[in-house]
Amino acid sequence: MNILLVEDNANDAHLAKEALREIGASGVTLHHVFDGEQALAFVYNNDPAPDLILLDLNIPRKRGMEVLEELKAHDFYRRIPIFILTMSTAERDIDDGFYNHANLYLPKRDYLRTVDMMRVMLEFFEFCKFPE
Repeated sequence: MNILLVEDNANDAHLAKEALREIGASGVTLHHVFDGEQALAFVYNNDPAPDLILLDLNIPRKRGMEVLEELKAHDFYRRIPIFILTMSTAERDIDDGFYNHANLYLPKRDYLRTVDMMRVMLEFFEFCKFPE
């Protein structure tokens, strides 16, 4: 499984990487980019595309919501599950995320919660079927 993490905060990216390591997520490759333009370039220029995108909203160069809108506007890329992973718990951000077809909205938490979230997320993916 290839996961793209779009996160401008190096500490939060490290936290996600450590959480995956702690749960022993074998078979998972985590790719990390720092901004929205890098995220789009990664998705458009890699074959295969990521299996999952974890997207922060407050990122430079192209905001997370813009990245979400652009990817979900494409017939092919809209199939990639995109989970918003952000500090924001603002109702407007949650509403906008789902309006723009985010698959999940996950508020960032402390390390232990992040480990639990990653574990549940990967277990969830074991049982899901997605378009090829």
